[in-house]
Amino acid sequence: MKLEKNTKDELKNMFNVPRIDIEEKSVQHIVEILNRDPLFDNILESKPTNKPSPFRIVADTTIIAHNLEFFKKNVAAVHSRKPFYDLTLEDYYRFYLLYSFGHEGEHIIQAEHSVKGLYPYADLNNAYKIAAVDHIKCSTMDLFIYKIFHDYFFYERNADIEAAKLSMDIFDDDLFSYAALAHFNHLFCKCYTLRGNRVISPVERTMKYIHEKDFTYSDELPFDIAFDNGFPITVEEYHYLFDPLYEEMKNGEACDYNDAMNRIQTLTLGSQETSSNR
Repeated sequence: MKLEKNTKDELKNMFNVPRIDIEEKSVQHIVEILNRDPLFDNILESKPTNKPSPFRIVADTTIIAHNLEFFKKNVAAVHSRKPFYDLTLEDYYRFYLLYSFGHEGEHIIQAEHSVKGLYPYADLNNAYKIAAVDHIKCSTMDLFIYKIFHDYFFYERNADIEAAKLSMDIFDDDLFSYAALAHFNHLFCKCYTLRGNRVISPVERTMKYIHEKDFTYSDELPFDIAFDNGFPITVEEYHYLFDPLYEEMKNGEACDYNDAMNRIQTLTLGSQETSSNR
């Protein structure tokens, strides 16, 4: 999510405080900040809902619906299991409030950019346009499959990755570390699967789930963009990225975030195009 510096500065001032009141006023303030950024340009709206979902996009709109009581209940449950870095419940509230807007905001970007052809690569415009149409034509069984495999869909994975990146840009200290952990997990967990001599990507898996048999893609994407968005990678690239992580886990070591990011950068520099994310 490529927000301008002044937008990020406003979010930093809002979120790097001991606590934030989880109330409608806070939600509206976030919407106002994001709407001033050219990326959203006053298209965001928000409204309370009684549905049992913390945050969600109202279908075919740019409205973020929210149930703040349900949000607080869910976040408190996550915090009660095992807080990371001795983070308090108030820290978790701050983190997941921003993270939720990052995730849902990215879904809006996916839809808006793909429909208007604003992504710099045709493959991204095509894939996210198909994903947006799928929400319109899905059956009851498709909704059941989506609920079970939610985190495996490429557009959900990407929204989580972008939400984590935004959180890393905004938060300081331990919440930055927590955001980096979220970024690492969404990049490398529940994503690519090695089966024999081929790698199953999130995009391929998603297209299978939504019965899209005719999806095609090129090799134009720089590696980091392809990886962030769940496009296919080679077996060699898979082993280069994942084998060191499996070795670290096998030895009971913590996975090295910076080392993993450097391997992505190495593959990106070796890809055909120069990444726009560098």
